[in-house]
Amino acid sequence: MLEKFEEMSEKDAKRAFIIYMNFIKVNKEIRKMATCILQEFNIQLKMYFYEVDTKLVEAMKLSIDLKEKQNKNMEEESGSYTPNTQSPSTLSKDFIAAKNDY
Repeated sequence: MLEKFEEMSEKDAKRAFIIYMNFIKVNKEIRKMATCILQEFNIQLKMYFYEVDTKLVEAMKLSIDLKEKQNKNMEEESGSYTPNTQSPSTLSKDFIAAKNDY
C-alpha cells in the first residue's frame, strides 16, 4: 500500500489518508455492533476483523508531511511561493482532523 501512496500527489495522498482513517472508524463501529449482536442473541461465532497497523498510519502521516515540505521548497526555489493567508481548504481541514483523530 505504501508503494502506491508514495507515488501519489500530495492532494491524492491526503485524500487516501482520510479514506483510510474513515475505514478504520467504520471498522471499529462494526466491531462494536457485531459484539453487541452476538451477545444479545447468544450466538457463538468466531469473527475476524481488520487489525489496524499503527506503523502504517504513522508512515502515511510522515509521507504526507514530507510531500508538503518538498512542495513548499520547490515553490520557494522557483520564486512562486506565496504564504497562504486564506483559510485552509476543506481537504486540509479533513486531513488535519483525521490526522489528529488517531
